[in-house]
Amino acid sequence: MAKKANQFSFGGFVFAERALPTPPLGSGVLPGGKGRAASFTDLRLIERDGRSSPIMKDLPTVISNNKCYSITPIVNSGCFYGGPRGCV
Repeated sequence: MAKKANQFSFGGFVFAERALPTPPLGSGVLPGGKGRAASFTDLRLIERDGRSSPIMKDLPTVISNNKCYSITPIVNSGCFYGGPRGCV
C-alpha cells in the first residue's frame, strides 16, 4: 500500500430523466460572471497524521457537458463551479 494517495477527486453531479429539464449545478450560475457562482474554498489534503496542506495548484478536470457546466482553475486553494438548469 502506498504511503500517500496518488490521486483524489471531488465534484458535483446533476441528473434528470430524459423528458425533464436538468436541475442547476451549484447556484445555477456559470463561474466567471458576477460572483454568484458556487464555490469550493480552503481545499486541503489531510495526511494520515492529521496535518493538512492547502491545494494551491490546478488539477485536471472532467466535465461531461462543457456547454452546460463549468469549473474554474484552482487558485489559492479554491475554485468556482456551476451551470444553469434546463441545459441539454
